[in-house]
Amino acid sequence: MQNLLKGSLVLTTFALAVILFQISCKKDTTAQTTTTPVLTKEQILVQKEWKVDRLHHVLGGAYSSYSDGGTNTTRIPYEKLRFTFNSNGTGIYIDQFGSSYPTNWKFTTADKRALTLTVNAAAPFTNYWEMVEIADNYLHASVNLTISGNSNNIETFRLIQMP
Repeated sequence: MQNLLKGSLVLTTFALAVILFQISCKKDTTAQTTTTPVLTKEQILVQKEWKVDRLHHVLGGAYSSYSDGGTNTTRIPYEKLRFTFNSNGTGIYIDQFGSSYPTNWKFTTADKRALTLTVNAAAPFTNYWEMVEIADNYLHASVNLTISGNSNNIETFRLIQMP
């Protein structure tokens, strides 16, 4: 009977030790998690230089498109085109020929879905970007273009951030 009591006592002590060990080894569920802050459209816009990734336009009733690294039916070398936006409303525009021009830009609506971009070239011009969507590393927009007095032209494009 004494051996049975000793065996029970040893077994109970061992069980308690296992339970205490398990309790002391549980993960801390109150550990802090890190979250990435959500950037505003302006913060995304001024982060990096942008290039044309995809473009579609109808000019004079004719459709054409450009895809970076793919087909280009526009006859315009869009792979050279670049945009840099600075937080102070200035920037740089590099045209399809590689020429660089200072710019001014600003959002023109409270929801930031419209933007004006004025290129200060020898013959300055302003584009009105509509349906602007900026998120992550892309920007989508559409522009109505007037060419030789004809305003029935549209260009829709996606810009992506340069690495």
